[in-house]
Amino acid sequence: MSSPQYDRIDRAILAHLQRHGRTPNVDLAEAVRLSPSSALRRTKALEADG
Repeated sequence: MSSPQYDRIDRAILAHLQRHGRTPNVDLAEAVRLSPSSALRRTKALEADG
């Protein structure tokens, strides 16, 4: 089983959430320069990966 490969944005989302775990999705999206829908989709995918 291979480990997932995360891009720069995925790593930015993870780093932001490690520092500010309860940040609203809109603020997270702004912090990583994505649309709110893209940030939510990526966050849910990261959560599914564990």
